[in-house]
Amino acid sequence: MGAGAGYTIEVSDAKVVSSVDVSTFTLEKDGGYCTATVPCDVKLSATLSGGSYYDGIGEIANVALTVSSVVIDLGFGNGFNEELLTPEAVAKYESQFDTDINDLWRELVDVVEPSDININFIREEMSYGINYKGEARLGGGWVGSTFGGTFTAELDGRDGSNELLSADMSVDEDFVIDFIDKAKYGDNLEYTVFYNDDIMDSYSEKDDAITALKNEILSDIENVDPEGCYVEENRYYLRDGGVDTYEYETDWDYSEVVYSADTDFDFDAIADIISEMDEENNPDFDEGFDI
Repeated sequence: MGAGAGYTIEVSDAKVVSSVDVSTFTLEKDGGYCTATVPCDVKLSATLSGGSYYDGIGEIANVALTVSSVVIDLGFGNGFNEELLTPEAVAKYESQFDTDINDLWRELVDVVEPSDININFIREEMSYGINYKGEARLGGGWVGSTFGGTFTAELDGRDGSNELLSADMSVDEDFVIDFIDKAKYGDNLEYTVFYNDDIMDSYSEKDDAITALKNEILSDIENVDPEGCYVEENRYYLRDGGVDTYEYETDWDYSEVVYSADTDFDFDAIADIISEMDEENNPDFDEGFDI
């Protein structure tokens, strides 16, 4: 594979298409900052893009994703403490520290518990599709890796505080996973058979395409246009990943002929053989012969 075998999956244009039901979460505290890790089951419809250093998957619209966990930055000390906390927690900590709740930061982070967090704040943050915009980096080193459909995206979130930082996501549909796995390293190839300059069919394997063309040629050798019989290699892209709206598109701009019948078949020799066979099978009767 070579160096740079890593690839990216980019999420954009996300829409939340399910209810956000949050019941439990845990808090992580580090250096005066606090985040909430929230297990969930949120359904998204989003556009995916990305790829490796040399190859890309294009843009795939309407991809169904499931979010199983998110990490939310709880921006204590940024003037939103009363939104982050339940009314009971606000009253408790204002009494404990004898100051306005929005004037607290590190001392509040040190003592806050999951039960103090306003669950509606978390639900609201998770309900905005724009909060799921971001990128996942997968693989790396010298050896390519398979895309299995799951990834953790580092999220851009919204300007200001209280944003989603990352999300564990999975692609719901196998055909989308299969395409991304191929396209990330440029293996989204198809082989189009041209017979007498007309498209006959397309195949995922080059050998299958060549075999099909040869069989078609041999079935009617006398009517073949040798220069019009060939196989092209093209890349195809998944433009729409919806179950009911899926759409593939062939990129004809970078086609390459990988097989030409006129350089493989000796059509003159075949024509001679056919002519000889016809003569052998044709009885030499006089023109006026009557059975």
